[in-house]
Amino acid sequence: MESRCPYSAKKIYLKDRQFLYVFDIPDNDCRNSKYDSLILEKLRTTDYGRCVYRCNNDQCDHFVASLEFDGNITGAFSMEAFTATGGRLTRIMGTKGWIEGDMKKFTVTDFLTREKLVWNKDISSLPGYEGHAGGDFGIVKDFVLAVANRDTSYLTSTIDLSIESHVMGFLAEKSRVLKKRIDM
Repeated sequence: MESRCPYSAKKIYLKDRQFLYVFDIPDNDCRNSKYDSLILEKLRTTDYGRCVYRCNNDQCDHFVASLEFDGNITGAFSMEAFTATGGRLTRIMGTKGWIEGDMKKFTVTDFLTREKLVWNKDISSLPGYEGHAGGDFGIVKDFVLAVANRDTSYLTSTIDLSIESHVMGFLAEKSRVLKKRIDM
């Protein structure tokens, strides 16, 4: 079965050389065959070599959450792990327009005029882009500026908002596991 499995650990780690950071192999050196024996040893001795269908991992591979906020504002979150495109797709629907994007191109559509404003810049080569499409670098940069200047206005997200969004994520997972609505 392994040779026909789309989730073959040998294919992913050894043949395609993907996600080798889990074995502490640097991305810029991952094609080097000197790591073959290390990868094979890790596949033999860790969960990374186990069949995904025979593990005790209950992590979901797809998930949909419906959220209702104060003021009858609704939100929907959908996560699909195995898509051809990968990455994040975002849609924000407002009363006067909507934003749609894929982390490379964002289009803002005005409902009244039907005008579209497109933001399309390749930011993947900018310093600090790694780590959640540059978000990790941005958060750390803002934090350092806020501390250095003793000014919280540099923060793009307060700790209160960050905690609230994490609690929402934890409660969404609790709702999934318990198969019931959870109030916050």
